[in-house]
This record gives sequence, C-alpha cells and structure tokens, in this order.
Amino acid sequence: MMTRISPPFRRFFLAGVLLLVSGVSWGAVSPEGCAASDPRVGHEANFSTRAHGVMGKASIIDDCTILIENFNYDGGGIDVRVYGFQDEQLNNGISLSEDLRRSTPYADEMLMVSLPGGVTLDDVAVVSIWCVEAGVSFGEGAFAPATNGEGELCPPVTTTTFNVTGVRNLTDFIIDGQNDPALFVRRGLTYTFNVSTLGHPFNIKSQLGSGSTGRFNNGVTNNAAQQGTVTFEVPLDAPDNLFYQCGVHFSMNGTITVCDQDSSGEGEGEGEGEGEGEGEGEGEGEGEGEGEGEMPDGCAAYLQAKTPWQPLGDLLLTFLGLAVLVASRNRFSSGDR
Repeated sequence: MMTRISPPFRRFFLAGVLLLVSGVSWGAVSPEGCAASDPRVGHEANFSTRAHGVMGKASIIDDCTILIENFNYDGGGIDVRVYGFQDEQLNNGISLSEDLRRSTPYADEMLMVSLPGGVTLDDVAVVSIWCVEAGVSFGEGAFAPATNGEGELCPPVTTTTFNVTGVRNLTDFIIDGQNDPALFVRRGLTYTFNVSTLGHPFNIKSQLGSGSTGRFNNGVTNNAAQQGTVTFEVPLDAPDNLFYQCGVHFSMNGTITVCDQDSSGEGEGEGEGEGEGEGEGEGEGEGEGEGEGEMPDGCAAYLQAKTPWQPLGDLLLTFLGLAVLVASRNRFSSGDR
C-alpha cells in the first residue's frame, strides 16, 4: 500500500487530518503495531536519476514503512511502480505500490509506502522507481546508514549545541540554518538544543509517529519543548538510530545517528589512519568510476542497454519485449506517456 501526499492535500496532512479518498489514506502515520526494532530503521537511499527526471530520498522509518521525500518524476512511462530488490543487480523485484503514472509531474512530493504482507526489509535492500513493462529502473538507491553528505558515518565533534530557530512551510525544522539536517551525536556526550519553535514541539524519538508516539526520554530533559532548552545526555546504550520530529506535523522530522565516541578515528595513530585513508580512497574512486553512465530516457532504455554478444535466448526476449512495448504504448493516450 502507498500513501501519496500531494501538494493540494499537504496542508490537510500537515494539520494532522486524515482523509479517505477512493480507498487511499491521505496521512503519513505508521501502521499500528509496526515496531521499529530492525537495525536498518533510519537508513536512507538517494535515488539515482536514470530516466523521467526521477529524484528523491527514501528513508526506513519503521520495520514495515518507507518514506520517500522530495520525490520528483515526470509521470511518464508504462506501468511505473515503487519496487524493492534484495541487491543492486535488480533481479526478482517486489512491487510495493500501485502505478505511479499520472498526467502531471511529481514535484518535491512525499510518498508513504507500507510493505505488503509477507514482505520484510530483507526484501528491500534497494528501492527503485521501476518500469514494469520494460523491466528497467528510472532511478534507484541502496539503503545505507545516514551520513553527513561526505560519506562519513559520524563526523568529528565540532559542536554540542544545536539551534532550532524556526520552521519552513510546516514541513521542516530549521536547525543551524538548514532544513531538517541529518544530525550526529556520540554516546557519553551531552548535547543542547536551543529551541524557538512556538507551536511545534521538538521531540527526540526512537520511532516516527504522531504526537508523543515513539518519544525517547532516556537521557533527555525537557523533551517536546517549543521554547527553551532540550538537553540530551546520550546514554551509552542508546540505539544507533533516533529521530527528531514535531509533535504536531509529521513531516517535520530528521534523523539523529548515534555513534561511539571513538568511531571517527580521532586521537593517536594519526599516521596509520592517513595511510589507510589513501588506500581506501584510491580503491573506492576506481570502483565508482567503472560502469557509470546515464541510462537513455524512457522504457526503450531496456532495449538500448542490451549488447549484441549476449546469449541468443536473451536477444529473442529483447525482440519480444519490443513487441510488447509497441502494443502496450498503443493502448495509452499521449497524456499517459
């Protein structure tokens, strides 16, 4: 099941109102009884852009729910859905949503995807916007722990104070001048959140949810403050993934990654770390460089990506796929494409 939170309805969603339209629930509330015990809760996947302008970020918010934010897609293609895969080879995928196609593009929208019965996070190591007819990805991303944007799981400690100074469009907290940034804290340290967000309770949580759902109070003083100071003395047994979230507006949230104090490699052994860093950087750079390149636009990318030296059986399937594509496209109006 998938919940679309499109711009015309976002103001109602942000006000906490649930509407039921044609069997679709317009509200981003995690399914009741869905725990957040899996260690991958809080992991994120950034979509690559291969075709049809697909962009966005997917986050695992509990054991059976994936939130896709800032989603962009032009609405075209032939039977396009959110798919989950067990690996980056994108074999044997599982459909997680209904058809996403529509006549108007998606622009920085939000989708809530509930895993179907019998499907677990083990089946969704990679999430893709998938063209079912052609078997091609318009954009995909592999889930991994949230980083600081530079590939570091936990950057060196530069501050233990965060200034929560306001909100943006009822969708983001503004923290140190950024909209819903990923935060990083270390066990055993004490952090101060200077909060000035009247009407928007600032909660530290172990699970995203409405109101006080999932509130994490261990080591937290003045949790859910709207004005004042929230103090977080990070317990030594704190989970790896926490969240901050408005107690009124579900979409005002972000991740808090919890690390051990020594996980950044600070302190002695600087020379050894330097040498290891060079070796790792070289290897990673070469690996990333190979095989890169944009996929041609549209479902026809499946056909163009095939190589002439592949087995004859695969070639026959390719021509069969072309016939299916042509026949299928004739069934749709130009608006659907």
